[in-house]
Amino acid sequence: MSKKIAIVTPTTNLGVRMALSQIYKGLRSENYHVNLLVLQDPTIPYLIYNDLKNVKHLEDFDTVLYTGSIAWPSHMLISGPKKALFIHGFIDVELINSIRYGSLRVKFGASSLLVYKKIFSSWLIKLDFSICHSLTSREINKVTGNCIIIPQFIIEEDVEFYNAFSRLHEKAENTNDIIKIVTYTSLARSPRLLSRKRLTILAKRLSRLVKRKFVFYIIDPINSTKSSQATDSDYIKILGCLPRLQYLKLIASSNLYIERGLDEEIGYGSLEAGLISTPIAKITLSRFISRQDYNRGDLLSATSIESLTEDIAEYINNIEHYEPQYRKKVKNFILSKRVWRRVKKPLIEELERD
Repeated sequence: MSKKIAIVTPTTNLGVRMALSQIYKGLRSENYHVNLLVLQDPTIPYLIYNDLKNVKHLEDFDTVLYTGSIAWPSHMLISGPKKALFIHGFIDVELINSIRYGSLRVKFGASSLLVYKKIFSSWLIKLDFSICHSLTSREINKVTGNCIIIPQFIIEEDVEFYNAFSRLHEKAENTNDIIKIVTYTSLARSPRLLSRKRLTILAKRLSRLVKRKFVFYIIDPINSTKSSQATDSDYIKILGCLPRLQYLKLIASSNLYIERGLDEEIGYGSLEAGLISTPIAKITLSRFISRQDYNRGDLLSATSIESLTEDIAEYINNIEHYEPQYRKKVKNFILSKRVWRRVKKPLIEELERD
């Protein structure tokens, strides 16, 4: 008989929502009975109230998986199911930065979450296992006990969508010789991610090294109310949040996608870009290189903005030679290492373990 899994989640931002969608579809593909329980959360007390209402229902499941990096109070009251927590990003740092830099509403929500997390993490709370996207995430979040590492991945059933999208929006011949580079920042303010400021520095350094015209698109969801802003450089375009189809069309028409992460992790946006056959460039700081599951043959990788800028300049100046190679190699990397069937084993083993 297939096991029953409950996924408990508050409403989430786009990055966490995509990870949640992938794990949900992955577990469904293994014939588990998966129920998604979304906690409505206009305020933290109301969210906790809705979570506690689920306690009796949660006892009917074999495993309860909490997402969004917070194990809600119901996990202290249920006794039958296994209890797990899916941790995204560097949660404490991101909450503190939200308190420092966010709007009044964001400050209040982040403060409430941080207080809740600090109070309950000091109790002897029992989780059977945790899930992190990387070893670095496990370390920074100070996760103890049984922890499963599942890097960002794509469900096999979605691969054909990206293949079809790539064929439909195959890059036309570049008649005006303008190279398009695109990157996406984040709603999270995290030291593990390239900021808009650092990306702008990269673009300006690049302008001094390349022989060809280029446009550098920075999609910045934090400043989405100031979308399509003018900058002091005509080759840097700041965009706010885009509708998904428009976002994918921009990726498909671009010659390079820059991954925002600075540790070994590759984000879901990069996986999408790679499957659409857009090459990826990435900084991996030196202390994380041994943890990579990719190499310079798979994507343009460097250890600093300076060295990545030089690599991208070489790529742009000789794009006819490099782009076809990297389009093929990045896609091969994703299909061989970052699809569900390649990452699922540790999680499935834990779910099946009595």
